[in-house]
Amino acid sequence: MINMKKYITLLLAVLCIIFLTDCNDFEHKPWGPQGSAPGQVTQVQVENLPGAAKLTYELPGDQDLLYVMAVFTLPSGESRSVKASVYRNYLLMEGFPLATDYKVQLYTVNKSEARSEPVSVTVHPSTPLLQDVFASLVVNPDFGGINIKAENSMGRGYVYSTLVKDARGMWQLVDRNYSALDSLNYSVRGLDSTEAEFGIFVTDQWNNNSDTLVKKLKPLYEELLDKSTWKLAPLQSDFSTPFYSYSNVEHIWDNNIHEQNGIYDYYYAHPVAAPPLPSWFTIDLGRPYKLSRLRVYQYEGSGQYMYTDGNPRVYEIWGNTQAVDSWDSWKLLQHCVSIKPSGLPSGVRNADDVAYAIKGEDFSFPLDAPAVRYIRFKLIDTWSHQPNLLLDEITLWGQKN
Repeated sequence: MINMKKYITLLLAVLCIIFLTDCNDFEHKPWGPQGSAPGQVTQVQVENLPGAAKLTYELPGDQDLLYVMAVFTLPSGESRSVKASVYRNYLLMEGFPLATDYKVQLYTVNKSEARSEPVSVTVHPSTPLLQDVFASLVVNPDFGGINIKAENSMGRGYVYSTLVKDARGMWQLVDRNYSALDSLNYSVRGLDSTEAEFGIFVTDQWNNNSDTLVKKLKPLYEELLDKSTWKLAPLQSDFSTPFYSYSNVEHIWDNNIHEQNGIYDYYYAHPVAAPPLPSWFTIDLGRPYKLSRLRVYQYEGSGQYMYTDGNPRVYEIWGNTQAVDSWDSWKLLQHCVSIKPSGLPSGVRNADDVAYAIKGEDFSFPLDAPAVRYIRFKLIDTWSHQPNLLLDEITLWGQKN
């Protein structure tokens, strides 16, 4: 038995020496057999698209062909390349910033990384979608800032950047917003109500920038409403019955935001006594205001309640100058639909969902909305489609009337 162990030990030592020797002699080479350059593509056809070009071709008969590569140069001098597998007979080049001629060199590449001689092709993409989005920009003053609208018919993702010129005449970035919405409508807030020069430009996924739309605008004045003057204005058809003694509706305007886990600072309507949806309750703001925007904070708990339970998904804000039960004199100020950025199913959240909920969800009121003293929060649906409302806080901005 002892001799066998010595034999095994000696054998392992010899194998290690052979392995190390082989490693030192290993030469790094391209995978596969080395040979001459592959043949070229033939019968190349060009299909010009918005900001793109599709090349269709016939492949050579080389057995070790790996991919086809297109190389082209942008007006900025940047060189780009696009590769396509040999399992298809076309190649799509995207991200062209201008509708102009581009010279493209097409190569075939084999498994030894040998290139064919180039085939030269000229493409002329039509106007990039980025330019259409830029041309659709509409910018106007808004409460506390400016409002930006744009049409994005293909639903691609773009970054909308907002600049403002400071007292020294230098452009300063004040907002950057990403959106893939077909119809964009958002506002840049927190700006002084003084006339300034604003610049807005759009960037696509290939880092192409549009021109800059420059406008002189004066943001409309707005202020944060003082919640200390708010109080419940119970009307006959209203429902605001709390499930727990500590979960009364007044918590949604006590300025204690995110203080929920272990503190019980939230409103939770009675799930048994709640009437079928829609249901509503009325708040007296203490004085008339021309409202500019609303921010709603979900109840989080320890995070498990976001986008579930009685957190509101669809709701409306109605306004009136009087506290009357009949809906006849109430004006619809905003129809609100809460979104979950990820679109994940109930009970599943990612980092974007959590950040969005913690920040609070904003809704703007129309500029022509009337001044009101009383608002009705009308609950139409919750994230779990149950009738009891679960809510952390609501905040309003506007002008005293």
